[in-house]
Amino acid sequence: MNQPVSFKENVLIVSALPLAPARRISGWAEGDDVFMGERLEDSISHKVGADGAMSINLNANRAGKLTLKLMETSPDNAFLNYIHSIQGGGSVTFAPINVLFQGLTTGDSIGGVAGYIQKLADIKRGNGVNEQEWVIIVEDYEALLGARV
Repeated sequence: MNQPVSFKENVLIVSALPLAPARRISGWAEGDDVFMGERLEDSISHKVGADGAMSINLNANRAGKLTLKLMETSPDNAFLNYIHSIQGGGSVTFAPINVLFQGLTTGDSIGGVAGYIQKLADIKRGNGVNEQEWVIIVEDYEALLGARV
C-alpha cells in the first residue's frame, strides 16, 4: 500500500534577497493544481537525417515556470505583489526570486533560482472566495521527484 499524502505536508519557500527574505507561502486555493512546475523547453531533442541516422541535442536552456494559486485572502498575495513591484523598479531594486517546493511525504524537491514574477496576478472578486494565480519564471529550474534521502 502506498503512503497517504496530504498537501499540508508540503512547503513552498519564496525569497527575493536582499529585499524580500525567505517566506513560507500559505493560503493556497483549492484544487489539484495549486502548485505546478515545468521546464519551458524540452531537455533533449533530436534530428534524423535522410539516411536514418539520429543526432541528439542536449538543450542548455534550463528555464522553468512555476505557477502558484492562492486564495484571495492569502497574506502572501501582498508578499508576491511586493516582489513584483521591486522587480519593476529596474536594476536599482531588482531582486531575483528564488523558489523551493519540498514534498515532506513524497520527497519531491522542485524549484528554481534567478527568476522574476511574470505579471501581477489577475484579480477576480465576487460572491465567493476567488483564487489569484502567480507565474514565476526562473533561469534554472530543477525537479527531483521522490528525492527523499
